[in-house]
Amino acid sequence: MAKRKKKRTQAGTITVGREYTVFVSHATADKWIARVLCEKIEGTGASTFRDERDIKTGDDIPEEI
Repeated sequence: MAKRKKKRTQAGTITVGREYTVFVSHATADKWIARVLCEKIEGTGASTFRDERDIKTGDDIPEEI
C-alpha cells in the first residue's frame, strides 16, 4: 500500500502525492546498472529495493520482497 508523501513548506505541511518503493529486478551480470538506476531513482526522492543491499544472509527472501 502506497503511503502519502508529505512535504514541509514555510506555510506548513502539504501532501504532494504517494510514496512508493521501486523494486529493481536484474540479472547478476547487470548489478552495476541496477546500482546506477537505484541512485537515479533515489535522487528523485523515491525509495528503491535491491536484493544485494536489502536482503541479508538468513533472511526469508519472499517475506523481505
